[in-house]
Amino acid sequence: PRLPPGSFDRIFLVPMYHQVTEPYEFLWNLRSGLKRDGLVVVVDADRPVERHGMPPAQLDCELRSVGLERVAVRPL
Repeated sequence: PRLPPGSFDRIFLVPMYHQVTEPYEFLWNLRSGLKRDGLVVVVDADRPVERHGMPPAQLDCELRSVGLERVAVRPL
């Protein structure tokens, strides 16, 4: 994403994160678009990527790699 730096309080990814082919690059660029206390909200299924989902442990790893962390989980 080409987001203006420090412009967003919240960035919602509903349900699409499992389709990102370069997650580390994607998150790195997404992160720069957040304001200081901004949040990335990921809505996706808890199942393997090949079944159109995102396992929470994998998401946590990818978020941590760019200095982000999961702060809440809410099952739908």
